[in-house]
Amino acid sequence: MNNTFIAKTFLRLGLVSFGGPTAHIGYFRDEFVKEKKWLLEDDFSSLLAICQALPGPTSSQMVFSIGLKKGGFLTAYFALIAFSFPSVFLMILLGLGYSLNLLFLSQSTITAVSVVAIPVVGLAVFSMFRNFCSSNLEKIYFFVLTIILIFFDLFYYPAIILFASWLAGAFFYKKSDMNIKTQPLIENINKYLVYGSLIAGIFVFIQLNLLVGSIYPSLKHLFNSGFLIFGGGHVVLPLLHDWFVDQEIISSNEFFLGYGFAQAIPGPLFSFASYLGTVASGPLVSEKILMGLVYLFALYGSTLFLTPLALYMWVSIEKIPVFFRGIKAVNIAVSAILCSCFLKLVLPSIITGYDSLVFLGMSVFLLYWFKAPIWGIVILLGAVGYGFGMISG
Repeated sequence: MNNTFIAKTFLRLGLVSFGGPTAHIGYFRDEFVKEKKWLLEDDFSSLLAICQALPGPTSSQMVFSIGLKKGGFLTAYFALIAFSFPSVFLMILLGLGYSLNLLFLSQSTITAVSVVAIPVVGLAVFSMFRNFCSSNLEKIYFFVLTIILIFFDLFYYPAIILFASWLAGAFFYKKSDMNIKTQPLIENINKYLVYGSLIAGIFVFIQLNLLVGSIYPSLKHLFNSGFLIFGGGHVVLPLLHDWFVDQEIISSNEFFLGYGFAQAIPGPLFSFASYLGTVASGPLVSEKILMGLVYLFALYGSTLFLTPLALYMWVSIEKIPVFFRGIKAVNIAVSAILCSCFLKLVLPSIITGYDSLVFLGMSVFLLYWFKAPIWGIVILLGAVGYGFGMISG
């Protein structure tokens, strides 16, 4: 399987993967487990558990991990670039259009496109629940953990939840309950490239925090946010507001326009960084585009530098029996984290009024009863939302 084919696959996903990181998991599972069968269900859940436990963008780390599994480091970078390109292009275009007073996008259009994510995410959560929770005890654990995650906002700390679940699984499950894999999650990881990525990450971290940070404080803040904050785009992006608005780098209206647009378009939410760089830089178009890409790289640091090390460490310990017993409970915890994020973050951010409920009903009807493709639903609802905005405005 060549890099061109894999890049095309991820480029197509980058064009249709609406709804943010939780929805992307559903798209990836349908594409790589159910349709193309590139991954077994257990492999997919293992990759997801690794990425959930890391700071930074979960779905982008999943893309990198799947690319690494299929073809090595070069393929992983091709996959990440291909998946991110559509959203980065649109976010830079939005930044150029808005900062140069060339573009207007109504809130109703953004809402209409965003609601498509809800049925997609809901189905993904239900499918993972059905696959990983076969016994009554597992179902009870899923529901109890979901409730705890929601009421105490613990989905912001996935590493703690996953580790606690691993301990529970290692203690309660027996060896007879397990179906130990004979093949490693990822074969033949180049350890020198892993160590090189780690050294590069440490070097950039030191440079930004000790040397360059005083000259480019925004880059330092973006890089540290990607490296140190768990929870993905739904957590990182709102936290960026305090820095960029309080420091008067951009206005609050400029921030929330980009934030809303980032949730309405396909691809990773972290592409929002390219919008920030475009809006916050000088008047030259070339400078805006360059800074958009630089801001994007800064926020993506955790994906580029931490993910290879995490995958390498996983492969080293995954065949240890006690470790594998814990993973069975980790799969349930991953499903609960996705469910809690869906209920606490995705639904409230999209369902904000009666118009969003109407758009939601249309998307559910078109997706489940009419079996329309997701890209077609997005285009149709976007047009309806635009028309609705023209009438109401």
